[in-house]
Amino acid sequence: MKKGWINIKVIIYAYPPISIGLSPKFVGNECVIIVPMEMKSFYKEYNQKSIYYIDKFEYHLIISVIQDLMKNSVIEQFIVLSEPDVEFGGFLNDYFGANETGQGLANATLYRNKYIMRSVLNGKVKQPKFSIVDSKESIYRFFQEECKKLILKPLSKDSAEGIEYISCGTDINQIGTLAYPYILEESIEHELMFTTDGICVGDEIVAFFIHQYEEPIMKTFERSRRHITRTCFLDLEEHLREELFKCTQTVINTFNKSREILPFHMEWFYDGENIIFCEAASRFGGKIGTLIQSTYQFDIFEAYWHMVLEGVITEPVKFDSISRPNKVSFNYSAYLREGELLEIPKLERSIRVKVEPGTVYTTSSNIQQNSFEVYQSVSSELMYKEKVNELDQLNQKFIFKK
Repeated sequence: MKKGWINIKVIIYAYPPISIGLSPKFVGNECVIIVPMEMKSFYKEYNQKSIYYIDKFEYHLIISVIQDLMKNSVIEQFIVLSEPDVEFGGFLNDYFGANETGQGLANATLYRNKYIMRSVLNGKVKQPKFSIVDSKESIYRFFQEECKKLILKPLSKDSAEGIEYISCGTDINQIGTLAYPYILEESIEHELMFTTDGICVGDEIVAFFIHQYEEPIMKTFERSRRHITRTCFLDLEEHLREELFKCTQTVINTFNKSREILPFHMEWFYDGENIIFCEAASRFGGKIGTLIQSTYQFDIFEAYWHMVLEGVITEPVKFDSISRPNKVSFNYSAYLREGELLEIPKLERSIRVKVEPGTVYTTSSNIQQNSFEVYQSVSSELMYKEKVNELDQLNQKFIFKK
């Protein structure tokens, strides 16, 4: 290394830092962050010398900043935690990064591209039958072979975005021209979806937690009109907990070939008998970091940043050491309804309202589009059901006029 140069790590993120638990103390001389100018108000308390603002979050502008930084710095690692950008982060680590423990493009692709993801895991975990398709003809062929309800998914999209269900030939006829390949897979009938979240260092799990969704995500748009993420059942059977841990370990063993320090979020169908793999991501799981803090008094964000920026690595966890929840912590997110919002009911301070009266809204198409959300904790399953019922009633008091 040239005299006077310093080693740095570069965080690239397009959203408010609170969503990844990045506090000002972690951004300094040896850690810089590249963010779009529109996020500047969220960084008032941060060391401004270590923040590089760009007019728009576009890759060519990011690379220009990186090339300037490399004139007097060695970039050890790029940290990219926004799911749409992880493959770009992988490219940066492979092309510019000096530290082999940064997440490379191959690893990022495994966590992002659903077809590659499923292909590599084939035969290792239970998962739906699948195929890659690029035309209506290829959809027909797979449909005729399986004769089951199918799901058509973009290879790399988030939050159920772009998903279509296929249960008959008419559904296929209604699909437009496929502009790019999709993954087509059998639809798993399930009423429960588990998530496993934590931190891994290479193929070792160093933090592990189980949560679940109140109902299948796609069905929330048709039925309840809200999405609930919660800690797992307080009496969740031991064999299910162990199976979820083992399956998560299998995915991590398969994907991680270096000493990458990554947060992970995985989703699993449960059909009453089997744990079936849905998908995995190398990021924090939406609302789950807050739920972990509330239930287990463990700050997963703080732990991750200490590991990736300061090298403070904790010991791998074993199944027997995994904590059981002693209360139910949950996030309730109410979907938008179509029309002009006429009235907002009187609310508790803990409820975060995301809409304004007099504004016209369209029906939510993904789980991030909400009229309000709230985090709460209760001590029993009965109290949880009562609280959800109260919030469902509150949800109906948001009056929308078409």
